[in-house]
Amino acid sequence: MKKGLILLLNVFLCASINAQKIISSQPTERKNEFKIHFRHYHKDLKISDYSNSHYDNEVGKFQILKGEEEIVKKQELVTESELGQTQGKDIIFRDNDFSILSQIKNHEKIQHYIQNYDYNLDPIGQPIKIDDSYFRPEEIEKKRITNPYRVRDSEIHHNKNNNISLFHLCIENWAIRTFTKLVVLDEDLNEINSIQLIGEKEDNNIDLIAHRILDNGEVLVIVSENDWDFVYSYKLIHFKKDGSQIITDLSPAKSQIVKSQISENMYNDEVTISILSTGSKKEDDNNNGVVTAYRYNLNTNEMSYMNYGLNGKELLLGKEDKLQYLKNIKVEYLEDGSLIHFLAGEIYGEASMQERSIIIFKVNPEGEFEWLNTIYRTSRSAGKANMLGYLSYYTDPGDLEIIFNSRIDFMKGNQYTPEIGTNSQYLRVDNGVKPVRARINLESGEMDTEALYTDSEVNSFSIRSARPLDEPGKYKIIHDIGKDHFISIIDFKSNY
Repeated sequence: MKKGLILLLNVFLCASINAQKIISSQPTERKNEFKIHFRHYHKDLKISDYSNSHYDNEVGKFQILKGEEEIVKKQELVTESELGQTQGKDIIFRDNDFSILSQIKNHEKIQHYIQNYDYNLDPIGQPIKIDDSYFRPEEIEKKRITNPYRVRDSEIHHNKNNNISLFHLCIENWAIRTFTKLVVLDEDLNEINSIQLIGEKEDNNIDLIAHRILDNGEVLVIVSENDWDFVYSYKLIHFKKDGSQIITDLSPAKSQIVKSQISENMYNDEVTISILSTGSKKEDDNNNGVVTAYRYNLNTNEMSYMNYGLNGKELLLGKEDKLQYLKNIKVEYLEDGSLIHFLAGEIYGEASMQERSIIIFKVNPEGEFEWLNTIYRTSRSAGKANMLGYLSYYTDPGDLEIIFNSRIDFMKGNQYTPEIGTNSQYLRVDNGVKPVRARINLESGEMDTEALYTDSEVNSFSIRSARPLDEPGKYKIIHDIGKDHFISIIDFKSNY
């Protein structure tokens, strides 16, 4: 088994050789990220949401722009109900319409409805009730609890390829027990599978850790039972199309679970569930981590696993980097059954987000480790942190390319040469930022990293606004040229 740590090697001769062409573009407004959250593109419209100034737990107050023209300004789609206060909690966007998940609650009952709308913001049909949770008055009275419950999570996830949805509800219920409910819905929002989970102990939580709605119509979720300090169980739940469920225990290699994820795609009816765990600080083992990769067969429900050790002191480069910050995990199958793991560092604060290094490694179809790279990052952003994050895609010559924003003082000519160990600094929209492209050969693991140039001098991309188009590396994305803002279609792939 060979191990690599390959850093940022090649210098390209001329920026103009690798300039990316902007295929189409239109000017737009860029609002204060503390006040508005970008949601969706629909043809030539940009849809954003004013509902919540910082967190993403309310939706439904829309702004719609066509270029720089404001078509709709702060239109509220969620209204009051006789049952109680109504809140928009989540949105599903489709090609021709969209849906808002609304929550209505009073002292004894919580209901969830979905209302469909067209892109003129007119309702389509009547609201559809998808959940009705009732709290027995005698239990509330018995325990003399004024506010018997709190809705901790209320969200809906959607697969646009088959229109299957997963509704997730978690209620902290002090009158009875905290519980989590998961409901699988078909394209007409009819229930086809569901489960309600309650902890073994009265004070335990059941948290949804990861989910994947597969293109074959089945759904996988990872749930954790914990009391905030200790994880009692970690399980994979497989919702099958016939309405049944398969529940399998997962066992991380180390005592502290950092993050888990289910692979983005399948290979031969198989998915991979990856869990990053570390030793504890108390045991002086928190610099040692293990990625446990479970391979799960969707037909036989059989599971096998491999462990891949990570030494944080060797792989992470900055003084603020820790294995515990690798909260953003992505796993993808290549066409031959090999796996690419992405472990990206993120730190969330009250009003800002910071990003740290990305570890990328490959294992072959037999599960053998092939190569590893670390891309050093140290940036922070306020508000919705739209400039943070990364894009990744695969090119025909057999390369993996990764796009991200960085500080312009990390550039020497065309070469990305970060100063290792520097403190994170804010990425500002109109100053001091430069897009970067890392290219990794999938066979050898060799990596080079360069400044990304366009035929119009883009100084930063809104990574979270990126939506993939009809071929790898092509995106619709919001970006800045100086102090002006645009929505453009850009093909990021290298010009070989």
